[in-house]
Amino acid sequence: MNTEIVSTEPSLANFKHDIDRELERLLTAAIIEAQSIDEVYVGLLEATRDTLLGGGKRLRPYLAYLTYSGLGGTRYDAFVPAAVSQELLHHFLLIHDDIIDRDFTRHGGLNVEGTYRERFLAKGLPPADALHYAESFALLAGNAACALGLRAVTDAKFGAKLKLEALRCMQYMLFEIMGGELMDVDSSISGGTISPERLLRICHYKTATYSFQAPLQFGAILAGAPSGVQGQLRRFGHSLGIAFQLADDLLGVYGDEAKLGKPVTSDLREGKQTLLIYHGFELASATQAKTLRSLWGNRQADADELAEVRRILRDCGAQAKTAELAATNLQESLATLAGTPIAGPAKAELERIARFCVEREY
Repeated sequence: MNTEIVSTEPSLANFKHDIDRELERLLTAAIIEAQSIDEVYVGLLEATRDTLLGGGKRLRPYLAYLTYSGLGGTRYDAFVPAAVSQELLHHFLLIHDDIIDRDFTRHGGLNVEGTYRERFLAKGLPPADALHYAESFALLAGNAACALGLRAVTDAKFGAKLKLEALRCMQYMLFEIMGGELMDVDSSISGGTISPERLLRICHYKTATYSFQAPLQFGAILAGAPSGVQGQLRRFGHSLGIAFQLADDLLGVYGDEAKLGKPVTSDLREGKQTLLIYHGFELASATQAKTLRSLWGNRQADADELAEVRRILRDCGAQAKTAELAATNLQESLATLAGTPIAGPAKAELERIARFCVEREY
């Protein structure tokens, strides 16, 4: 890889450029490899490549790089091919999450499932069959992305001991997030009110583990950081992950769909249980709660009815209470970050990103 573009601390834009180039190289190589298996696999990997490169900020590999660099890592040209693992594993989880959420778009365009659904409908398949096979193709695309993500770690140009520790970190993360995703799905069908403690556990296992803890720890491992420092970064990632998910829940109700590039009504129509909704029922008047019960989780709710849900959550104070909890967790994360031995420039960039992740407009 051309290392001439590398500065002491590359910007996210420069780093994204290098990650995207490596992702394209890796996926193109996988497509060539798939030609010996079957053309249908080639097509699936091409669709995966196109959706993956069609958007995304590449924050997870960048977080990994900042800890690697901030803890003394200097082998940028070796680290970038390893860091693409964080984006591939992220893409694997996004594909599966979109299937679970019944979403067909991502980054402002069709996701893998949406792409194949349109293709199968155009071929004349009945809608139910088109959906089923599109889900099947997307499921397999996610699995392929996971395999390629793990391969990126095993093929990295680091010592075997460090790679094994990094793989263990990723595998542990994958095990944890499956539990978090399962709790999240179960919360939509279990009925009744879920305790705020359980909702926070879902935030941790569904979001904090793979979006923050694992990338931060991954970079620290490849930098050769001791377990104590890795523990600090996991605590930083835990608090930041909770704050991020709470902010994401707010975006899922109040966000600008054009800016987000994904639907902002699915959480309400799916009846997703979040701390925002919990506080809504906790703080709403009897009349407001009755309206919430009739519209939250109603797949047939129209735009005006969903706007009424937003108004109730704002007027009763649920929106403000959730935002306050997100801000508290952000401050806890920043206090933990301040105590780590990460060097100045990388630490400042980590703080900037942490604030961005939580203080996004919604």
